[in-house]
Amino acid sequence: ANSADPKVYLPKLAEVNYQGVTAKVAFEKDGELKNPAMTLYMYKDGKKAPIN
Repeated sequence: ANSADPKVYLPKLAEVNYQGVTAKVAFEKDGELKNPAMTLYMYKDGKKAPIN
């Protein structure tokens, strides 16, 4: 995308779709991984929540 502007690179990132060594790699429109291999969590107010 040749840009650091999310409005420019997020549509290009959403086009990524390939089979990696351990998992398929694809992204949502907002740049989040589809089906990530792992999720990191934190505890906030005693409750587990995913780190975004």
